[in-house]
Amino acid sequence: MPILLKDMKVGMHDKVAEQVVDSFIRHSEVLELLPFDNAVSPSGGSTLTYGYVQTKLPSNTAFRALNTEYASSEAKLEQKAVNLKVFGGSFEIDRVIKDAEGMYDNMAYQIDEKVISAIGTFHNAMINGDSATNSETFDGLDKFLVG
Repeated sequence: MPILLKDMKVGMHDKVAEQVVDSFIRHSEVLELLPFDNAVSPSGGSTLTYGYVQTKLPSNTAFRALNTEYASSEAKLEQKAVNLKVFGGSFEIDRVIKDAEGMYDNMAYQIDEKVISAIGTFHNAMINGDSATNSETFDGLDKFLVG
């Protein structure tokens, strides 16, 4: 069942993970409103192919003149499958720097910067992604909505 990031954050036991999710919510209205489907088990054993049903043609409505009938139109569905893509990033902080930082929280800064970078990368892929050009990314709206 799809959930929103704000729902995912509720009841998290890991405070760092909770702060990361909160950062995504604060920095991106798109990701805040996007439902996430827990389609793949994080422990493995699942396929990275996700199947779904897409409305190929919507049902139509129209105005009509008196003593005439509506033109019949039914919505058409199409089964689709996509290969999910792995997305994220990492950083390293030397323990000497971590121990010597004082009031400055380098870990929080690095996490926030990684979140901002991830949001920018995701937003770009969401619009411009093209798996034919870069097999590591997914197809964005620019390619997905053609036709």
